[in-house]
Amino acid sequence: PKALRYDFGMTRRQFFTGSANLSAWRGWKNLFQLALLGCAAILCAKTSAASVSEPVPPVVSPAETRRFSATDYGATGDGQTLNTVALQKAIDDIAAKGGGTLRIPPGTFVTGSIFLKPGVNLHLAAGAVLKGSTTLKDYPAVITRIEGLQQLLVAALINASNCPHLLIDGAGTMHGSGKPFWVAFWQAITRNPRTMNVEVKRPRLMFLEQCHDARIAGLHLKNSGFWNVHVYGCDHLVI
Repeated sequence: PKALRYDFGMTRRQFFTGSANLSAWRGWKNLFQLALLGCAAILCAKTSAASVSEPVPPVVSPAETRRFSATDYGATGDGQTLNTVALQKAIDDIAAKGGGTLRIPPGTFVTGSIFLKPGVNLHLAAGAVLKGSTTLKDYPAVITRIEGLQQLLVAALINASNCPHLLIDGAGTMHGSGKPFWVAFWQAITRNPRTMNVEVKRPRLMFLEQCHDARIAGLHLKNSGFWNVHVYGCDHLVI
């Protein structure tokens, strides 16, 4: 009907043609602002509720009660024997048995790169030292994420890829034996100031990739040959 009027004294014709008086438009402006505030409040409430209610998966160690000693696989903590093969054999065997924790007992266990597998945790007891080899060939070349790119580099001392619920912990020490690697790097820089990081092959201490719900706890991490703890694409990670 022609006489139908909207709130604040405006007819439909006035509303759509803009011929309403100023006070009427102010009324509509106020109503529009209130509507916007209401929508914003609802949106914030929903966002807040989602943030609070979104479940955060707990850090869970698989097969927590299943522990295997590195010495049972032939590893020797004398500070001289290279234990790469023994430690990797232990990791592979534990994974094949359904998972558990590889325990490094007190002693100094020299090793090159080792590669953890899903379901296999790593525990360094008090007094245990997992010490990196100073020989570059003990760190195989792999395609890895480094400085924003996938490129060829030597593997880290400790490597884990797609290992959900991973736990690396203990009161022991991971020692990267980094000095000779840094000496080589600074010598290269002296010869050519334009030398890039990845041009001098050096092992990182630890590299975790695509590991969901992982934790690194209690350890002493020292003397890395390159980056210390490098994580990429991980979520729910606690260090």
